[in-house]
Amino acid sequence: MNEQELYYYYPYRIDKERNLRRWVSDKEGYIGQVLGQLQWHYENGQHTTRRQETNFSEEEKRDNYLKFTDFIHWHDWFTAGQNIFSFTSDLLEMLDRTDVDQISIDSIRLPYGYFYISLLPLRLELDKGTHEIVEGVFVSSNPHFKNGHSRLEFQFAGSFTEAYRQCVKPGIPGVYKGNFWDFSLDFDEKTQITTIGKSLQDEIEFWKLEIFSDDEPETVSQEITDNRLDFYNKKVQFSERIIKLVINCLLYLSLPKDQQDIKTEYPQSLPFNFNKKLSFGKTRKEMEQIGEKIKSSGYSKINFVGTTYKRPEQQQSDSTYPVAAHWRRGHWRNQPFGQGLKEKKLIWIQPTLVGKDATGGVKGHLYKVEEK
Repeated sequence: MNEQELYYYYPYRIDKERNLRRWVSDKEGYIGQVLGQLQWHYENGQHTTRRQETNFSEEEKRDNYLKFTDFIHWHDWFTAGQNIFSFTSDLLEMLDRTDVDQISIDSIRLPYGYFYISLLPLRLELDKGTHEIVEGVFVSSNPHFKNGHSRLEFQFAGSFTEAYRQCVKPGIPGVYKGNFWDFSLDFDEKTQITTIGKSLQDEIEFWKLEIFSDDEPETVSQEITDNRLDFYNKKVQFSERIIKLVINCLLYLSLPKDQQDIKTEYPQSLPFNFNKKLSFGKTRKEMEQIGEKIKSSGYSKINFVGTTYKRPEQQQSDSTYPVAAHWRRGHWRNQPFGQGLKEKKLIWIQPTLVGKDATGGVKGHLYKVEEK
């Protein structure tokens, strides 16, 4: 990895481009800079505050809102330990070919409370026609939900200026601010929403109620109706296209350590000769001191996932059946085991290449994670 590739990961890049580390201990200061300072106003007999935005054009307001959301996500990631997971393209492709609808939230164990997954190897378009790429996703769980209720939150990262501008239109509820790519999945034992498929469907129904919330839809103009329908479709299509891939990444990270293919190390070509200093470090104390200096410079160790993983290769066959080679989708299986079959093993059955040129396929490796 050369110096230019240090900007490969979105959290690193926006930090360097905008000097975000300067604002780590002054969160409100940065927000005031991009959204406007808070000012007191007296209205209807009450003192209230609102942002002073008069110095910004409408275009600047849109761009500043994206900078604001980037900073909030980056700040949470930075203060939570700066953890990055970088999956290889081969492993991402196989995970993208794996079904997750029937998987329970209990099968997912997040490695950290807040972390970043790079999705760049797949070059996923945010929306057709924009050519803007989903670079990765910030993942977190909401710690305030208890008693059988939990939430996974996803904030997708990338330069989404054009897509955002196209979505800031009349009729879109203000809560979305033109952003169709951030969302969460809620799980609730009381309502039996405990699987990925049920949670996503419940979320889609919620979006429908929020976006088309008028009591008298016949009074809404055709322009607003079209804007809302277009925004709703973008949000649904994006979530259905991307969320299952991310969930599969989380399931892979939930596997036992001995079944994970993860190598944790610093990126190469760090500034200030840090890589050379690491190679010369002799004592634990020296290495820790160098590590602190690297961290203060805005870099951290990266978890490289799937570095030795090899995707199944197509096998030739003498079969005369005219069946085109194709992928049979992978899936996860909960297998009971132990005394009284009260425990479960989550098994990943990888996608298999089958067909005329792949008779018998290449059997996927079985990965297991025990649940108690």
